[in-house]
Amino acid sequence: MLEELRDATPIRRQELLLTFVSEHVGRVIGATAAQAIDPKQPLNELGLDSLMAVELRNRLGTALALTRSLPATLVFDYPTLEALAAYLDREVVPAPSAAAAGTHKVSEPPPEAARSVDDLSDEEIERLYASKMGTS
Repeated sequence: MLEELRDATPIRRQELLLTFVSEHVGRVIGATAAQAIDPKQPLNELGLDSLMAVELRNRLGTALALTRSLPATLVFDYPTLEALAAYLDREVVPAPSAAAAGTHKVSEPPPEAARSVDDLSDEEIERLYASKMGTS
């Protein structure tokens, strides 16, 4: 699941996460497949209590094969499907791969790298070194 999410476009990742969270919430609250849950509806209005919140947190963590536990207050801090999906996207899903992002951005070298070290005076080298070391 995490690989699929990582490789998905941002919009597709949001859709996948919303469906994923919705399915797990539905299982925990005992909703039938025909019952659609409003992504903006607070989960406590659906009857989700503290024990169910713990079960949901555990289910999400297990389904995502996380190595660390999700926060104990997850469902209370993120009380809707939308909020839970956004949290998982932000905090749990690995960064998109460069191929999925469609770019291979090359960072610009710092301005001082534009010149060869051989072209710098001793004073310029000392000043650059001091600024990098935070001693200027």
